[in-house]
Amino acid sequence: MDVLILTVGTELLLGDTLDTNSYYLSKKIRNLGFNLYKKVTVGDNTERLLKELRYYKDKYDLIITTGGLGPTKDDLTKETAIKALELEDEVEIHKLSLETVKEHFKGREEYLDLNMKQVMFPKNSIVLKNIKGTAPGALLIGKQNEKIAVLPGPPKEMKTMFENELEPILKKYSDSIIYSETVHIARLGESKVFDMISELFDKYTNPTIAPYFNDDGVFIRITAKASSEIEAKKIIKPVKEELYSILGDLIYAENGQSIEEVVKDLLEKEDITLMTAESITGGMIVSRLIDIPGMSEFIKESLVVYSDEAKVKYLGVSEQTIEKYTVVSEEVCKEMVEGLLKTYNCNLAVATTGYAGPDDEKAGLVYVGIGYKGKNYIKEYNIKGDRNTVRRKATRYAIENIRFAILDSRK
Repeated sequence: MDVLILTVGTELLLGDTLDTNSYYLSKKIRNLGFNLYKKVTVGDNTERLLKELRYYKDKYDLIITTGGLGPTKDDLTKETAIKALELEDEVEIHKLSLETVKEHFKGREEYLDLNMKQVMFPKNSIVLKNIKGTAPGALLIGKQNEKIAVLPGPPKEMKTMFENELEPILKKYSDSIIYSETVHIARLGESKVFDMISELFDKYTNPTIAPYFNDDGVFIRITAKASSEIEAKKIIKPVKEELYSILGDLIYAENGQSIEEVVKDLLEKEDITLMTAESITGGMIVSRLIDIPGMSEFIKESLVVYSDEAKVKYLGVSEQTIEKYTVVSEEVCKEMVEGLLKTYNCNLAVATTGYAGPDDEKAGLVYVGIGYKGKNYIKEYNIKGDRNTVRRKATRYAIENIRFAILDSRK
């Protein structure tokens, strides 16, 4: 089944409200094994909405709309969809919906007339109950079997209606599912990952392989189409095995596990006490780590040493080293790590120093240091982006490097 999602609302079109409905529906449609080809947003304009529905109703097996089912004059999605399907002459009161609305407004009958349009449907429609609100939805079926499902705009109402009412209907049209698994990559950019696994793209068509990037790093999504989840997992298994063969320890997790959770597990297995001395990241590393429950067993204290004086005072960094190499240097980062291990109760030390920008000509230059089991791991990064981007990426790199230092100590 080929599907189009059409969200209705000027607030969505202008960016005043985030469109979470199409994000949710995209995943649901994928899991049903349907083909989602396009997502469209239309403002609260009946003529434009009618034009879109008329254009797409013959091109897709199903259009799913959200929004515009309320009682006000600008809530016209259902009426417009009925017009697009040329079903105006078949509209009648849906008795069950009427009773539901009457019960909802019992003792407030003055609101009943305003809500009457919400209970009017073509006689061959499949009306979808709304247990979270007053506006029912419907699967409207045209004379040529065109299908338009109209769902409410409020996310709680839409999700509940989809799962309880529409999804069971759509499952009857599905003879397969689409199932995905994701592997998470550390320390590499998207283009490098793409190059390393490029031979797999032509080798496999089911499952498909798709690298993508966000603030948490690079991910590879493996998606299979099969008759069941068990079959899909069998299809995905050899691809995952090849990815592990190519990328090895660069893969740090699967299917949503965060790098912080991975680090916490390693700290627990190795009985490590960790401490940070953060300059450019200003506490962001320890903040992300202690978001994970149970991290207090492994992090007892942390330092923010933003100024040169603080690095000298609390970590014993040499003033001569700062003067000779500058405060943003491999040498200073190394002394920060060593100062932590010498002075404080920890056996794994993390330090950062760098230029966040935006004014400094060296903006984006960052050093991340890890000290563990007698070995120092100092890495230089040149990070592009604004001040916040530089600090966020430096934080992520530091957490990734904690994992690599622990893994390296096992070799």
